[in-house]
Amino acid sequence: MSLALLGTACHKQTDSPKESTQSSKTTKKKSDTKKHPSKKFSSSEQQSNLSEQSSSSSKSQSQSSSSAVQGRLSMITTALRQALPGEKFPQTGIDGHAATLSSRYTGNQQNYVVYYYTSGDAVDFNDDRLVNRQAALTLQKITYSSVSAAQNAIDYREPSSGLPKVDLGTDIFATKEGAAGSTYLNWTEGRWSLVTRASSVNNEVGEPLAKKVVALLHTKMLPIPDQHGAINLYVSSSAASRTNTVSWSKGNAVYTIAAVDPIMAIEAATSLE
Repeated sequence: MSLALLGTACHKQTDSPKESTQSSKTTKKKSDTKKHPSKKFSSSEQQSNLSEQSSSSSKSQSQSSSSAVQGRLSMITTALRQALPGEKFPQTGIDGHAATLSSRYTGNQQNYVVYYYTSGDAVDFNDDRLVNRQAALTLQKITYSSVSAAQNAIDYREPSSGLPKVDLGTDIFATKEGAAGSTYLNWTEGRWSLVTRASSVNNEVGEPLAKKVVALLHTKMLPIPDQHGAINLYVSSSAASRTNTVSWSKGNAVYTIAAVDPIMAIEAATSLE
């Protein structure tokens, strides 16, 4: 009983100092609040933060998509190397997403065609359903009876003299010629001849494509042909045709990359491994 009363007395005696302490803390908190006001963001700052977050998210998604494409392309390349030992295949230039990249091949090590598809759902390597699809790019090898026969199959075009010249940059000039409703730019780089075709009827201009190709080849290397290689590109072409071609000879074999897009063809040819 005496202990209980003592406890009660002690409790009552400490109430007043506690309240005083709480009051002091409250006063100090109010004072601190005045010294350190809450940070407020304007609507423009909030919008900027949201934009940065959105940009970061988009970049992350893009990197993830690119990684997925390379992963699928790597699997396709591995399958092709097993089917066609000793051959080289494109590592870039095949535009598409992991959800659409597929491939098949026909033939053997002497004569074959590899097809790359960038539309429709992705399916297994060499899936029969790919036969009815339109390939975005092909890599073909044809083996001839002799080296001379292979070299004669290359559509190498030496620029004609006496024609107007166009500066394409990096000290490279092309001749310009009009014929049959088209305008042609023709130039050479090393053992290669290059031609771009623009439709005069459709008011197309070939210089932008030619300059883009020259700039690209300034940093990338084409295969080295035994004698000659030939590149033929179109400013525009039907999505149902692979008219853009890169061809070169190696021994008695001729390799040809054909694509619906001219830059796709160049990038594929400069990334063979």
